[in-house]
Amino acid sequence: MRPAPQFVAFLSFVALAVVVTAQAHETTHNNLYFIHPWIAEPPPGVSTVAGYVVIDNDGDAAERLIAVSAPFAEKAELHSSSFNDEGIMTMREVEQGLEVEAGGSVYLEPGGYHIMLFGVEETLVSGDLHMLTLTFEHAGEAEVEFVIQKRDEPSGHGDAIDDEGGMTMDHDTSMDMDHGDDS
Repeated sequence: MRPAPQFVAFLSFVALAVVVTAQAHETTHNNLYFIHPWIAEPPPGVSTVAGYVVIDNDGDAAERLIAVSAPFAEKAELHSSSFNDEGIMTMREVEQGLEVEAGGSVYLEPGGYHIMLFGVEETLVSGDLHMLTLTFEHAGEAEVEFVIQKRDEPSGHGDAIDDEGGMTMDHDTSMDMDHGDDS
């Protein structure tokens, strides 16, 4: 006996809903919404990784992300990426924090603002979940669960990763990149 087509359609819908929910999760803290927080799965042996998230501020006042920490990393920083005059992507720490305007959004995404995690000793595997603490000027500390994800997996929020050379960023040590360490 074959299952009824409606039952098969229902099971397909449930399976799709589970996949989309797993990839496009969100968390809230006060008037802040964290949409699809994710960390790029690093290649074996790489101890520096990047994290991404969309932060929506549904409040009536601006908020500022002033610090990030992760128990599985020696150091965490907010960074901004841009290309210099020679066409080399440079990354700099965002020392004054990152403003999220009232009613606005900030995208931490490949090629722009992002979270850098340094000194990651444990293996980060696609599908695993890790907590980061995002500290805001007024809202205080928000515990946000980030999913480890391969760069080519869909993020669920329309990120700028594409196969046509769009704003993608690989934190691999083989790239010609200026991290601003003038040492």
